[in-house]
Amino acid sequence: MVDAVQRTYFRIGREPGYELWLIRWPAGSLAPLHDHGGATGAAAIVDGALRERVYVGGVEPSWREERWTAGRVSIFGADHLHEVRNDTDQPACSLHLYAPGLHTMTFFAASPRGELEPSRRETELHW
Repeated sequence: MVDAVQRTYFRIGREPGYELWLIRWPAGSLAPLHDHGGATGAAAIVDGALRERVYVGGVEPSWREERWTAGRVSIFGADHLHEVRNDTDQPACSLHLYAPGLHTMTFFAASPRGELEPSRRETELHW
């Protein structure tokens, strides 16, 4: 069943060392700030458009925004923290490759002092 409000995702391939996921993004859907459990990866936009907000740590943490449109491929490292949303009124679809496979994702929220803190952790048992 496809949810009209939430992202839906399906692992379409799994081999030793990598996984491939297809994600459907209804209008207004969001993947809150998260990591990829140490996996590196790439995301290709198949259809539609998404907005990525990347957390840039350091002495003075900041954010960088990117617009992902159909045909674009974004590559990220093992320490990548980002949120992704479909801020359009049309659905989007993306294809994600993770290496090694995606085994955990930690989601983050700002503490009262504005620092990032883990808010929840998902494992393969959740997917």
